[in-house]
Amino acid sequence: IESYKPDILTGYYSDGFDFPYLEKRAEVYGIKLNLGKDYSSLILKKRNEQIGKIVGLLHLDVFKFVRNVIGSGMQTDTFSLDAVAGELLGYKKHKVNLDHLAHIWDSRPEELEEFCKYNLHDAYLTYELLIKLFPNMLEMVKLIGLPIFDINRMRFSKLVENYILKRSKEFNLIAVNKPEYKEIEWRRKQTFTGGFVYEPKPGVYENLVVLDFRSLYPTIIAAHNIGPDTLNCQCCQETAGKVPGQNYWFCQKKRSFFAKIVEGLVSRRMSIKEMIKDKKKHQEDVVLLEARSHGLKILANAFYGYLSFFAGRYYCLGCAQSITAYARDYIQKTIKKAEEKGFPIRYADTDSCFLQLENKTKEDALSFMKEVNNELPEFMELEYEGLFLRGIFVGLKGAKGGAKKKYALFDGKKLKVTGFESIRRNWSLIAKETQDKVLRMVLKENDAEKALKYVSGVIKEIKEGKISNEKMIMKTQITRPLDQYESIGPHVAIAKKMVEKGSEIVPGTIISFIVGKGKGLIREKARMVEEVKEGDYDPEYYIKNQLIPAVNSIFAVLGYSEEDILDEKEQKGLGEYFS
Repeated sequence: IESYKPDILTGYYSDGFDFPYLEKRAEVYGIKLNLGKDYSSLILKKRNEQIGKIVGLLHLDVFKFVRNVIGSGMQTDTFSLDAVAGELLGYKKHKVNLDHLAHIWDSRPEELEEFCKYNLHDAYLTYELLIKLFPNMLEMVKLIGLPIFDINRMRFSKLVENYILKRSKEFNLIAVNKPEYKEIEWRRKQTFTGGFVYEPKPGVYENLVVLDFRSLYPTIIAAHNIGPDTLNCQCCQETAGKVPGQNYWFCQKKRSFFAKIVEGLVSRRMSIKEMIKDKKKHQEDVVLLEARSHGLKILANAFYGYLSFFAGRYYCLGCAQSITAYARDYIQKTIKKAEEKGFPIRYADTDSCFLQLENKTKEDALSFMKEVNNELPEFMELEYEGLFLRGIFVGLKGAKGGAKKKYALFDGKKLKVTGFESIRRNWSLIAKETQDKVLRMVLKENDAEKALKYVSGVIKEIKEGKISNEKMIMKTQITRPLDQYESIGPHVAIAKKMVEKGSEIVPGTIISFIVGKGKGLIREKARMVEEVKEGDYDPEYYIKNQLIPAVNSIFAVLGYSEEDILDEKEQKGLGEYFS
């Protein structure tokens, strides 16, 4: 650091791992980590939060920005360096067996080269991630008006609150005090109804058009003048229309500073999106514009959540309730209107509506969308997301109805999956892979029997121990201190073993394990990955608790039972199950 004199020092989870580790090693050798430009020591904690602060040198932890700001819009179910680099950069970490590192370090140093390459590549990935995300960080700095060190580590609630404080000066408003402990405790207990979900009927459907309300919650705030300063005003009590299903109203005479701020964010983003389209036509660079658009989007979308955030200065339960009430009203009116126009509704959720064309065309759906938009208030707009050739909605386990927020759609090129195990972290790779391939065979190839035979083949390979251990690994996050777990699941049992071996396990740690052969409870059969010999996993567990649950609901829609999946009895054709 002294010789290179960098402007920025970056890492991936360097706040929580690299710097604390370096500090411990420095203690062992009696070295002071006086990395500051004034030779001050590294600062590692601030209000119980781990940070790596160096006077005169900017330290950016890429992991913090990914997790706090852009992670909600990513496809990956884990924020590991490997997963994030794979999605954002298109290439991943090198693979080495770290279990062998200690032995090679002690006994065969001539074999360390692969580990050196592994470490160097990790550093390269981190560098490339910072280069890619730095424009996004800079745009948030411009929006919020705080140093990039703080922006890098802030969650949505803090970003919104600081943006409000920055903009409140324009309205000559004095900042509201932070809530005290008793007030926060009261707020924590408050609940209210969220968005409306139209329960789907399980089945496979063709020609589905999906329509979405653009930035629904922010545009409702702008369109209906929602804000703590306009809620239930005295001047409009008799004249203002009530919020649907609520005993709230908002002032019609003065504009809420909340609504003004959100309106500005939405309008700016719309303008920037037009600029991006124009520059792309002329093949001009749009990196900074896209970063600005993303920053405006996530900030605007976070305002609704902030209004119900228990520790927020501008917490307003009535505002949050009103936003969701308006959202339910708009989606329900859209559903009713669609049905009147002859579009069967197959599913709807908060801000999106799934229409089946049947004997209608895409143009008919777009005409309907335009009709709805003509009746919406300013700022609000229903948008066309796409036409999907085939989609599947599955049943709810143990009930007759359809599962909410769990479906898969195929548009002719890509598969869009929501709510299925294939996008969750705590399922094994073999379960995810099998489910993904079954969905593709059913939706893309329209061949249920092929899917059933494929699953039968996977089951056979599991029984014979031919599936690699790598595909049997399950990952579960530790969410609280280990001594606070009353029920000991397999991941907790493994975490305790790791602590006994000297590992530090804190809330947020991802535990990887394999269920091995043997007798007893699952937690007793759970093994650390390195403890399990290749193929020495419990086949019965993986078939009954991973594979079958991953595909059962899909085949149930097609008329197959669990027995059919295991034995291939009385297979039926897919055609008769289309609605």
